[in-house]
Amino acid sequence: MSYVRRTVTAGQATYVKEYYTGRAHPKGETRLRRGRPSGASLAEANRRAALDRLTWKLNENFAVGDLFVSPTYDGKLNKTVSWEQMQADFREFLRKLRRAYKKRGLELKYAAVPEVGKKGARHFHVVLPFIDADVIQDAWKAHGFCDIRIVQPKKDKGVYDDIAFYMIKYSEKTRATLGNENIKRYTCSRNLREPKVEITVLVRDKFNREKP
Repeated sequence: MSYVRRTVTAGQATYVKEYYTGRAHPKGETRLRRGRPSGASLAEANRRAALDRLTWKLNENFAVGDLFVSPTYDGKLNKTVSWEQMQADFREFLRKLRRAYKKRGLELKYAAVPEVGKKGARHFHVVLPFIDADVIQDAWKAHGFCDIRIVQPKKDKGVYDDIAFYMIKYSEKTRATLGNENIKRYTCSRNLREPKVEITVLVRDKFNREKP
């Protein structure tokens, strides 16, 4: 077992974490038998990992002045549209946006989560590059309206840290409401850049050589 430092560079933000890991072994050391984590601890670890990855992706690919958009269903659709229809509507929303961005010489990229609340309200939360608000409204107007916010700078943190936390929070709510742990916590376009991750071994030692 070793003590390492992970440094993640994502856009203008840098994240540093130091921790013990069994993945960096000294020569000759045998790997400990892997324990079986509880369901609750595993779910929390997966949620934290998803939050980290989304935070890094957003800060790497989006900036101050881009958009945080929440397409919402109007009227009865807000509580009656099926999960499958939600996915189809969102794909059509993206197709319309992709054409609109391309027409203006821009490239569409996005990160998104669905939200199905406890009382049945249905929304999406999406990060997009800046474009005129009416373009986004037109792409969703068949289903409802869009709340559109311009992302503002943050002090002493990554620009998208709070937005990533908000998105994962509501994706977890959706999984709980629908009783489906297989729903993806978030989706992203394939053209997003990956942040730079560096692992530095600070202490490489045989911590497990002798049993306590």
